[in-house]
Amino acid sequence: MTPSLYGRTFLRVSALAAATLASVGSVYAYDIPTSPELVANATAEDWASFSGGAQLKLDGSAASYQRRHQHEEAGFGGVDSFRVSSTVFGDRILRIDGKAIVGDNEYLVRALLKDENNGWYVDAGYKESRVFYAGTGGYSPGGLWIQPHDDQLALDRGELWMEAGFDKDAWTFKIRGSHKYRKGQKDSTMWGDSVYSGLGTTARKTVPALLDIDETRDTIEIDLGYVSEKFEAGAGLRAESIEVENKSTILRNPGQANPSGSGQRYQNTYTGSESDLFSAHGYVVSYVGDRLTLSGAASQTTMDTVLSGDRFFAATADGVYDPRFPRGNTAHGYNDLHGDTQWDQWVIVGNASFVAGKDWTIVGGLRYENQSQDSFSEYIETAGPASAPLEEPFEQEGEREFDEVLATIEANYTGIDNWVFTPFVEYAVGSGSLVEEQMEGHAPAAVLVLDRDTEFDRDYLKYGINGRWYPTTWFNGALGAYRKERNNGYDTLERVLPGDTSRYPAFIDDQDFLTDDIYLKGTVRAMKGLSLTARWDRMRTTIDTTELAHQGTVSSDQDIDIISATVTWVATSRVSAQVGANLVYDQMITGSVSANTAVASSVAKFSSDYTTYNAIVMVALDETSDLQVDYYYYSTDNVDANYRLTLPYGMDAREDVLGVTYTKRLNADVNIALRLVMSDYSEPSSGGYMDYDSQMLYGRLQMRF
Repeated sequence: MTPSLYGRTFLRVSALAAATLASVGSVYAYDIPTSPELVANATAEDWASFSGGAQLKLDGSAASYQRRHQHEEAGFGGVDSFRVSSTVFGDRILRIDGKAIVGDNEYLVRALLKDENNGWYVDAGYKESRVFYAGTGGYSPGGLWIQPHDDQLALDRGELWMEAGFDKDAWTFKIRGSHKYRKGQKDSTMWGDSVYSGLGTTARKTVPALLDIDETRDTIEIDLGYVSEKFEAGAGLRAESIEVENKSTILRNPGQANPSGSGQRYQNTYTGSESDLFSAHGYVVSYVGDRLTLSGAASQTTMDTVLSGDRFFAATADGVYDPRFPRGNTAHGYNDLHGDTQWDQWVIVGNASFVAGKDWTIVGGLRYENQSQDSFSEYIETAGPASAPLEEPFEQEGEREFDEVLATIEANYTGIDNWVFTPFVEYAVGSGSLVEEQMEGHAPAAVLVLDRDTEFDRDYLKYGINGRWYPTTWFNGALGAYRKERNNGYDTLERVLPGDTSRYPAFIDDQDFLTDDIYLKGTVRAMKGLSLTARWDRMRTTIDTTELAHQGTVSSDQDIDIISATVTWVATSRVSAQVGANLVYDQMITGSVSANTAVASSVAKFSSDYTTYNAIVMVALDETSDLQVDYYYYSTDNVDANYRLTLPYGMDAREDVLGVTYTKRLNADVNIALRLVMSDYSEPSSGGYMDYDSQMLYGRLQMRF
């Protein structure tokens, strides 16, 4: 928020601005705040806003900087917002909005033509935005930092749309067509292996992988609605066409020369799909008297997906499949993948809301869902050394059915002074079946290698209560708790075939999920201008798995505690401040503690703890200028550095960001802002290769006309 637009009165909204910035949890939202008067104003006022940023200093990893700040390392600049409005064709309103930021690749152009008297409008536009990624891999002390490709990656997301509709009397109508896309490159967590880890001949997954993304989605939506005093109804249609042409590139064993196929090679995976989706939905709402509301809805969705792809090993990232290329005994691949999946879903919902008395309101509902899926795929598997290539055609078929009924009930009770209680219960039962078959070879010599029927059922129960307490004007509080239970049972009939040594995942007989959650929240207004808000959340989730002929084991036990607090102080008519903190304790223990005692300490316990602190001070220097100083700190240390036995999970990182913003209102329609952001980031778990020290200067000029 830019307080200079309001002069002395900026403190009316300073506390809200600070709370918003603190809740974001990242100082990057502070980058030259946009004036709400210029952006959110619904009048016909026009404006233009120009902004840019340039690095004064950047030492260290540019890819890491771009990923965390979402700014181009070399800087950015352009028109961050503009609006031009005009009355055309009589009293119709034409509004043009736009944006063009070079470097960060943020673009928008939108035209809205509106006839408020007759209730119709036409809206069309184009927008594009960029998301920066860091294409880096893992780190092992004493080993090489392997970077086979550019680590400064980015993915562009865009949409071209046109929409028309009307809202007049009791009727509404909308038709919208859009074309969305994702295109670019991003990192992957499926890293390649290398023996150059500083651990002798022991390989570690440290080599970064690359994802090339090329996805499009074309959508047409039509919605019609009717609203009267006692009745509402609506219906809609949606059709989508989705195309995916993605590629994964993984470099295996870089720098190793081994003619047997375990040396340097690229694992190239091409994945394609074409999906056609059609959905229809409708709803009705009926107001029966002043105390009862009934509603219902239904939807039907069909999606047909065709899959294609190849995975093979080659000497280069853009190589082609060659059956003679050395690939290793365990280097499995496939050619000429073709698959087809037909998915259908029905959902029917009914709800009722009843005011039972002065202190009670009860809301209940029923939901029925049915899913059915038929799938087929075929491919040629390539495995083993190139000297004895295996080209085995496989065909797979599957059928899946699933039905579930969910019932919910919630009450709102206000019969106790200064309290509001909301108890709730959800219960669902579901069942289904899965049929799987796989044939090796083609008829008439095809051999059945998989033949499995699975019946499964699901029970789900969630119940809890929320309460709000407001005994005085200077204090209010809230509390709540719930328990969520889910049981998945499996009954598998598998025709055991000659040479079959694995039943995965058919050996799972039962899985129980249990989650307990509780929270406490309070707000104290200790004195005029000073308030404190604190909240504590605790969640525990356990997953018990029972395998055939075995007792149940705890496969996952997770504990999460979140403590957050915010202090807001409006000291004078010119000065306000806010300080906030978030402490997160997240521990998960898996069932692998007894699987291998040598590595259990590293792989059986996962930590995701982190701490953040933020502070912001806002000062009105005079009638037309303001100063804002903000600080953000982030810290996490979740690495169990057992590098001798395994590449550890988790991250160890620190970040400090200090920002100073000066705003000046030159006159009623023009203001300027300058901002300096100094950030320091260190990540020991990446060996310092992701560290950076940055100083960036931002500027903005905003004008109304």
